[in-house]
Amino acid sequence: MMKEKNKNICKFIKYIYINNKNKIIFSGIFVIIVTVIDLYLPLLLKKIVDEGIIEKKLSTLLKFVLIYLCIQLLSIFIEFILGYIYSIMRNSVAIKIRVKILKHISLLSGNYYTNKKTGNILSIVQSDIDTIESIDAELAFSLIKNFIIAIAALYFMISMQYDLFLIVIFLQVVLILLQRIFTKLIHENITLIRKEYGEITHLIQEYVLNIMNIVISKSRRFFISDYIKKDRSIINKNIKTDLLYSGNITVAMTINSIITMILYGYGGYKIINGNLTLGSLLAFQSYSTMLLGPCISIVNANNRIQQAKVSIDRVYSLLDEKSDIANTKDSFILKKGNIEKIEFNNVNFSYTTESNILKNIDLRFVKGEISALVGSSGCGKSTIINLLFRLWDIDSGAILIDGINIKNINLNSLRKNISVVTQDSLIFDTTIKENICLGRSVSEEELSLVCEKIGLLEYISSLKDGIDTKIGERGVKISGGQKQRITIARSILSDSDIIILDEATSALDNISQKQIINNLKEHFKNKIVIVIAHRLSTIKDVDNIYVLDNGIVVGYGNHQTLLISSNSYRNLYYNE
Repeated sequence: MMKEKNKNICKFIKYIYINNKNKIIFSGIFVIIVTVIDLYLPLLLKKIVDEGIIEKKLSTLLKFVLIYLCIQLLSIFIEFILGYIYSIMRNSVAIKIRVKILKHISLLSGNYYTNKKTGNILSIVQSDIDTIESIDAELAFSLIKNFIIAIAALYFMISMQYDLFLIVIFLQVVLILLQRIFTKLIHENITLIRKEYGEITHLIQEYVLNIMNIVISKSRRFFISDYIKKDRSIINKNIKTDLLYSGNITVAMTINSIITMILYGYGGYKIINGNLTLGSLLAFQSYSTMLLGPCISIVNANNRIQQAKVSIDRVYSLLDEKSDIANTKDSFILKKGNIEKIEFNNVNFSYTTESNILKNIDLRFVKGEISALVGSSGCGKSTIINLLFRLWDIDSGAILIDGINIKNINLNSLRKNISVVTQDSLIFDTTIKENICLGRSVSEEELSLVCEKIGLLEYISSLKDGIDTKIGERGVKISGGQKQRITIARSILSDSDIIILDEATSALDNISQKQIINNLKEHFKNKIVIVIAHRLSTIKDVDNIYVLDNGIVVGYGNHQTLLISSNSYRNLYYNE
């Protein structure tokens, strides 16, 4: 049971070791040196007092003081080096885990995100990883060092003054028992705080992302009220946790003070009676501090571990999340330029078990043709794209690419061959150029040609910084039409075999839409192009049109054919 509880901490420590093996070995050697130095210093102090000061031998005093100083300086220098190594390890581990999480969540299916709040995921990526930075090699070595020092201190105390040792060890047992009680209470409280923090992060995210709509709908008071309620709950739990931390440390410090008082009281009595030297008492007191100091450090470290354990469990609960969409053992790799056709054969799909979104759908998309999906909102158009991209898997039927079931196609190669341009343009807080290229190496000539095709070149030329103009978070400094042009340019540069335009030009006027489509006809010649449109006037010239109604294909043909044969298409067209 205990092993199961600490499974994730063990996994995390193993991860640190694998990624920092050499640094950990060097750190271990340095820690051993520092530990030996720390244990030797009280014996050196005893010699300074008894053989130098008490015996009034100046040369002996100076010799031992000089040795003490040199050893202490060496210890300080090694501690500085250790601090530098620990800092490198701590920061590199945090970055690697964040990247690992970001890569992992991109592989999870749509089902995961429909059942999880994004605020919880953000809380894990941000605050939880910040918290687990405290569980690092420094803490591990500190625990080992403190444990060794405590054991060695016990040995020296027993050999020097057994009766004084019994007093110290009794109080130490009391401290350990009290510490266990505090630890349990702290862990329970932090678990609740982490859960509530994820909920409040989700609330803040909703508020910031929808701030304009919130102002317009006059719903700010509702959000603020809900936030204050959740925040007060977290504040109360944080105060309780801080009190537990303080109580834990206060108890340890109180016991330490009692031990110090007894040492000097009883030890002084023994010196007066000639049963103990002053040097021996000071050495014993140093070892007593070495016993209590490491024990207090272990108590504090345990507090950090309990706090970090909650975060580690949350991080690994996300990393251990299995996607219900995964590659088969011998998955097929799609090669760019070779895709000829896509088929949906008798496909059924539902997001829940209640009702089907798609019902016995049959579709066919061919290389060199532009096909369109039309229908009223909620008819299943965007769902078809989600299924092709394998964000979800179908309930029954089959989706084939060149006769191969997409479940047997390597997921990475499938998605690399699909370029999706949506109505909601994904724009980053950087320059126009970086938004278009997304890290690709693109020549100035190629970039200018693409921008010209989509009608972006003239706009770029009018800007002071040209294509290097920063466009703000989510593209707030440019219009919706320019955002869509940027995402279309991005799609062209990706040169994917399958291009999906999901209301990709909805923010443009009809003339601009037609100009872009005409300019891209040459690019579309060797592609499978699927267009989702609400404005039917923009897809009159496409090769094939599928008309959907309530998840069923109710019409198929070109524009002219459907105007004659399909009531649904006619209604959509004339009611625009």
